[in-house]
Amino acid sequence: IETFYYCCGGYVAKGNAVCGRALVPKDEFENAVLDGVRDHLHQFITTGGAGLLEALVLEAANPRGAEATEKALKDRLADRRRNLDDAIGSITPALAPVLEPRILALRDEIAGIEADLGRARQERLDAEQAKALVADLVTDAARIASLLGTATASETRDLLRAIVQEV
Repeated sequence: IETFYYCCGGYVAKGNAVCGRALVPKDEFENAVLDGVRDHLHQFITTGGAGLLEALVLEAANPRGAEATEKALKDRLADRRRNLDDAIGSITPALAPVLEPRILALRDEIAGIEADLGRARQERLDAEQAKALVADLVTDAARIASLLGTATASETRDLLRAIVQEV
């Protein structure tokens, strides 16, 4: 019977100067990783991990200051629209040549602010979208937990390789 081991990558690459060559039997190591993944999934599913994940998703999608930025854009847009209305209301035949460039500049500025505001709104994730995303993630976590309980050794290794980035 052949026994395989895992070894520190630092040791493999640079020798004893980096690591003291700790070998861990392959089956022991893979079982420990599998147990850790199962424990994390179980804890996530049973202790309100979905609520925490939802809060993290909302915070990441709506960073502090995003609402303030959106409000500032709305205020600026309202101000420029008022300026445009005032300029249009002030047009007389004598003032038309002077006001026309100002009106065109305000219209361009308003279009730019509207585009910025649209992008800001698109980038924000609302609570319903966050809940839907988290629901999908929780469903995936439950499926992974179920698969880890019923998969063959080969399937389990393949699944772990797909979901574990580093140990």
